Amino acid sequence: MSQEIFIMVEQKNGTIEEPSFSLLSEGKRLSKKVGNSFLLSAIVIGHGMTGLESELGSYGADRVYYFENPQLGQYQPDLYTRLITNLVKEKNPDFFLLGGTSIGRDLAPRIAAQLRVGLVTQCVDILIDQNQLTVVKPVSDQFLYQKLVFRNAGLKMLTFAPNAMTRGDPDINKKAEVISILPKIDQERNSVRFKEWIKADPKTISLEEADIIICGGRGVGKEAFETIDRLADALSGSIGGTRPVIDWGILPYERQIGQTGIEVLPSFLMTLGISGANEFTVGITGSKLVIAINTDRKARIFKFADLGIIGDLHKIVPLIIEEIDRQKLSIEKKEKATH
Repeated sequence: MSQEIFIMVEQKNGTIEEPSFSLLSEGKRLSKKVGNSFLLSAIVIGHGMTGLESELGSYGADRVYYFENPQLGQYQPDLYTRLITNLVKEKNPDFFLLGGTSIGRDLAPRIAAQLRVGLVTQCVDILIDQNQLTVVKPVSDQFLYQKLVFRNAGLKMLTFAPNAMTRGDPDINKKAEVISILPKIDQERNSVRFKEWIKADPKTISLEEADIIICGGRGVGKEAFETIDRLADALSGSIGGTRPVIDWGILPYERQIGQTGIEVLPSFLMTLGISGANEFTVGITGSKLVIAINTDRKARIFKFADLGIIGDLHKIVPLIIEEIDRQKLSIEKKEKATH
């Protein structure tokens, strides 16, 4: 029987979620650490999805178990747990990795309880220490880390902290074997059923899951922090801050970015009034696009920015908001004209 690493791949509306590619890369690294003889198998649950052999294969998947049914398009905890638990019992993998996302955090303990196996959550690294697999995870608000080992042989389940995963480079020539599974769905067996998505307030969602972040620093000033709020509204973004902003009491501690806060991985990050001290920049290195606004042209933050704007943020930000509103209005008019 081949050794196997399961990777839970999440999708939304038929599109693979970004953290899943990073999780596949982590699975690939784990395989190398434990001997490179493991099959990397992705689990996908959804409907009408195509191209999985290339999309997931390019990030390391050797095999894809694809559960296909029109009723599987949206996350349903009872149903997902039942399908995955049965697959695990049949295939008997050695490892099962899930992302520390809202779905992963909900699904992992359900599966672990059904299988009666150990689960380590929010891991940041996996080591081979004295020929023993060791898992590293933060404790005490990430000021301390602990090393854990699994007591028993058998399946080892882990969830990876989103900000600890690194997406590797794709191999466009690699293809995965897709095994389609067509389950019969009995909704009467589900105690919880999907009804609808309710969009969260982007300003208050976890920064670890935010795609757009507006971050303010000392340069914004206590009295003018509403500037951040208005820009976040315009961009449907989440709000973060530096240590001084947290110390002022403007934002709660969980919205602090940096060495003594959290690391973020947004698609877009805008910094306002932030000089760019190392304590802050260590928390933003995973951001895809960074725009910085600061009056000091020599500010260190510009070394980390894809686009730098030198000037008074209190004059610049209102102009940005005005332009965003103008663009939104233009789009709305075009949409009305086409209907």
